[in-house]
Amino acid sequence: MKEIKPKIDFNSKIQEQLEHDNVKMRSKWVFFAEKLGLESGLMLSILVGVLLLSFIFYVMEKNGAFEFTEFGYKGLAVIFDNIPYDLVIITILFFVLANFILKQFDFSYKRPFYIFSCGVLIIISVLGITMMFTGANHSVFDSLANLGIIKNIYANKITNTPQGDKGVIGRIVGISTDSLLVQTPQGKLIQVRIVHQEPSIQSEVGQGQIIKMVGQQSGEVFQAQTIIIVKDGKTYYFRTMPTPVPPQTISN
Repeated sequence: MKEIKPKIDFNSKIQEQLEHDNVKMRSKWVFFAEKLGLESGLMLSILVGVLLLSFIFYVMEKNGAFEFTEFGYKGLAVIFDNIPYDLVIITILFFVLANFILKQFDFSYKRPFYIFSCGVLIIISVLGITMMFTGANHSVFDSLANLGIIKNIYANKITNTPQGDKGVIGRIVGISTDSLLVQTPQGKLIQVRIVHQEPSIQSEVGQGQIIKMVGQQSGEVFQAQTIIIVKDGKTYYFRTMPTPVPPQTISN
C-alpha cells in the first residue's frame, strides 16, 4: 500500500518560528522602498537606452552617414564606418541592465521572460527612432552640445570624426581639370580625383554644390567611383569607367 504522509500544519510551524524569533517581520515601508527603487531603476534604464539610441542616430545624421543610402550596397560600407560602436555597446549594457531589473519583479515569472525582454527592446527602439524622425533628438542634443561631458562627446563623435576612407560628402570649393576640392561638414578639405567619369562630370559641377561620393582613399587623394550631385532639383549620377588599356602587339 502507498504510504500516507502526515499533513504539515504550516501555520503552527510559522507561529513556532515567530515565538523563537527565527522569523523577523519587515516593515511595509521596506517593501515599498524596494518596489519604488526597482520601478525607478527600470524606467531610468529604459530612458537612458532611448536617449543613447537617439544620440547614435544624431551622430550619424551629423556625420552625413545616412546620406550614403542612395548608393545602395556601396554606401553600406560608409554607413558601417560611421557607426559609433562604443555608444552601441553602452546602449546594449543599459538594455541588459533593464532586463536584469525587470527580472526582479514578480510578474516576470508568470510568462516566458523573453516576452518582457522583447517588450523592452521594442520600447527603446520605437522611442529612439521616433525621436530621430521627429527631430526631437536634435532639439535635445543641440541644446546640450556646450555642456561639459556632452561637449567632449560631441567634439569626438562629430566635429573631429571624418566620414571614413570609403565615402565623402561635402561642398565643392575648387574645380580643376581632373579633380575637385571638397570641404566636408567637419571643415576638412579633400582632393577628389574625377577622371574617366561617365557621363562627363565637368559640365555639371559648380562652386558651392553639394556632392556625395563613394570610392577609396589613396594617399591624400580620394579616388571617386560613384558620384551624386543635386543640381536645380535634379539628381545626377556619375560612375568611374575602367581606364582603357592600349592594345599590345604580340611578337613571335
